[in-house]
Amino acid sequence: MTSLNTTFTKEDGTEVVIPFNGTQSNVQEEEEAMETDLPEEEEQEEQPQPPIPTGTIARRRPVTETDGGMSRIEALALKLSSDAIADFWKRALHSEEFELRRCSNGQILSQGRCSTPANGNPNMDGGALNEELQKAMKDLNVARIENEKLHDNYSALFASFNELRKASTDLRAEYETAREKLKMAAAECEDWQTKFLNVKDNANAELERASLEYDQLVRTHDENTKGLRVRVKKMELDLMSSRDENRVLSTRVQELSAICDQLLNDADVCDGMSVVSTDA
Repeated sequence: MTSLNTTFTKEDGTEVVIPFNGTQSNVQEEEEAMETDLPEEEEQEEQPQPPIPTGTIARRRPVTETDGGMSRIEALALKLSSDAIADFWKRALHSEEFELRRCSNGQILSQGRCSTPANGNPNMDGGALNEELQKAMKDLNVARIENEKLHDNYSALFASFNELRKASTDLRAEYETAREKLKMAAAECEDWQTKFLNVKDNANAELERASLEYDQLVRTHDENTKGLRVRVKKMELDLMSSRDENRVLSTRVQELSAICDQLLNDADVCDGMSVVSTDA
């Protein structure tokens, strides 16, 4: 695009340079040139947007950047510079104290009112100036159209930002709900862990008591077994003694039986002899 940087020289020799090329590369220079002319309301619109929430939304492109890569401040500066240049051209058309020069070679195109013939030639009717002015107006219209598109894109992006912010709010609410549930689950888990530890302690105590009882029963059983074994051995000894006594007694009984039989036989013999003696 053709550069439209224009230099106006006042009658006192002061030069006024208006930088403009209709693109976003020199928007920063135009913003600095028109910084003192910005209205207070427009400056208030340049307040930074609220920060984008973290998470998946943070990875998106910032909402202050348009599809053309131009920030909101740059788009606003482009609009203000376009309006300022249009106003400056309007004042130049009705001014008696400026002269118009070409930026490339410093050629004077017109002095005083821009509608007067260039260089005092009544037949030129300011043709070069009209050509430059037409190009400037075309560039200005293009810049305005681009600025409107940028504002439309910004509105769409801001609406998207609101939707994303609402989604982020919903996600944050869900996160808070999930965190509360997690806290409740953690408290319940801790409660169950406490109960488990109590049951474990009780089980260990019962196991220890049962182990002690078992040891006591084993010792008692061993003692009883030893006592029973002693008693069995004693009873075995008593049984052997009884058997020996029975054996001795049986022998004596047999001896007594033999004596008795002998006595009976002797008695029978005596009775027979007494009967014979009586008969005689």
